[in-house]
Amino acid sequence: MRTTLHKKLTLATFLFLIGFANLYAQNEPKTIHFKPSSKDSEKTDENKTPEKIFKKGESYLWLGHGLVNLDFEYYDFFGYDELESSYNIGVLFLKYEYALNKKIGLGLTANYFQNSSSTGNIYNDYISEQNYSSASILIRFNNHFYTDRNWDVYWGIGAGYKYYSRENTITEIDPIDVNTYYYYNSGQNYNMELSIGARLKVSKGVCIYSEFGATKSLFQIGMTFDLSSEN
Repeated sequence: MRTTLHKKLTLATFLFLIGFANLYAQNEPKTIHFKPSSKDSEKTDENKTPEKIFKKGESYLWLGHGLVNLDFEYYDFFGYDELESSYNIGVLFLKYEYALNKKIGLGLTANYFQNSSSTGNIYNDYISEQNYSSASILIRFNNHFYTDRNWDVYWGIGAGYKYYSRENTITEIDPIDVNTYYYYNSGQNYNMELSIGARLKVSKGVCIYSEFGATKSLFQIGMTFDLSSEN
C-alpha cells in the first residue's frame, strides 16, 4: 500500500513539474527585435548586450559535493549510541539541466552518500560497526530568476526516488563469552528537494556554484559546464 502511494505521488509530482515548466515556457513574453539601420549598425555592435550565462536551448552538466547530510534514514540508524569513530565521503551530486527558456530549466539530479562508523556505550560492553549507503535520482525544475554575464541566481524543486541499504554488526563483550549479531535491511522512499543557489562564471562555459536547502545535504558546492558552449 505504501509503495503504491509513493509511486502515485512520484508520478503526480513529475507530471506537475513538466506541465508547469512547459506552461511557463509557452507563456514567456515575446521580445520584438528591430533591425538597426546601416547608419546605426556600428553603434549597435559597440553597445551589444553581453550574453547571459543561462541561455535558452543550452544544456548544462553539474558536478557537486555536499556537506551536512540530511538523509533521515541515516540519522535514524546511527543516532542512538555514543559515536566513537565515523567516516564518510560526503554527498556526491551529478546533475543535467536543459534551458527551456531564459529562466526555466528542467533536468535530472543523481546523488550518492556512504558512511561507515563504530559506536559503543559508556560501559564498553559492546561494539557496533555500521555501514550505510543511499542513492537518489530526481527530476528537477529550476527557476533562474536573476542572471547576467557573470552571475546566475536560482531556486529549484525536485522529486524522485531514493534507495538505501544499511548493515550493522554488533559484538557483545562480557567476562564469559563474546556474541556477534548481524543485521541488514534496505528499502526505497519517495524523495523531494528544495533549494536556492547561485553560479559564478570563471571562464567561458564554466561556473562554480553553491547551493543551500533541503536536499540530501544542507549545503553543496561544485562546478557547472555549458555543454553547448563553443571552445
